[in-house]
Amino acid sequence: MFEEDLSQRYLEGECHVMAVALQRMFGGRFVLFCEDTGDYWDPETGDPVPAVHHVCIEFADGRVVDVSGVRDGGNVLGQWEALNDEGGDAGFSILRLDDEDELMEFVDEGEYLPLASFCEQDVEEAERCFLDRHPGIGLGYDSMAVH
Repeated sequence: MFEEDLSQRYLEGECHVMAVALQRMFGGRFVLFCEDTGDYWDPETGDPVPAVHHVCIEFADGRVVDVSGVRDGGNVLGQWEALNDEGGDAGFSILRLDDEDELMEFVDEGEYLPLASFCEQDVEEAERCFLDRHPGIGLGYDSMAVH
């Protein structure tokens, strides 16, 4: 698979798989960029579940990491929060989750919940992709993660 294809894969559609790989490697907490669209609901309770546009990992120092690498979290989070100021009907929000179990509450085959199912092989492939794209980036990051 070409590098651009992998980048798109983990930016659009499988970012949550990359986030699981990154969280397992570095720790940190999941950050979900959400929109209240009314398209998804909890199949057990019927409660609405927000659409998830992107998932990344946040370190204790405020930086975030996804397939693109490590970036200043203030810029990334600020751009998303600015969407709330555009005056549309949809509500945009940022959710922070401490562990993989919490993230799994958003995962299903896509019929009811916004994130697609995945397996361990998918997570391992995402980890390999990240390490191939960013050799050496893992050095020192585990000590900066939110625990």
